[in-house]
Amino acid sequence: MPLTQPTDHTGALIKAAHAGLARLYRPGYRYKRAGVMLFDLTAKERYTPTLFDKADTKRGDSLMATLDRINGKLGRDVVQFGGAGIHNNWRMNQTRLSRRYTTRWEDLPIVKA
Repeated sequence: MPLTQPTDHTGALIKAAHAGLARLYRPGYRYKRAGVMLFDLTAKERYTPTLFDKADTKRGDSLMATLDRINGKLGRDVVQFGGAGIHNNWRMNQTRLSRRYTTRWEDLPIVKA
């Protein structure tokens, strides 16, 4: 689902995901899981708005900043969008995670002579 303008507003991303789901969903099929892929990411500072872009981005930016502040102070996902569900018990299983030699100092192998 292409977006008309770049956004980091969670509500807009959820709305686009729901629109994509509505296009793809077919009754009678059993679905197990879905994913979201992001393409053509652009830094907010590098985007030049057009004449037809919505002008009320300050309100959305303020809302997201407030949510981030509350979650940063009180804990992750204390405040979240209703589309995320109330009982979200699913977590990634990382018990057999490979070592990350290229991205974490702690995972670098140590050679002793």
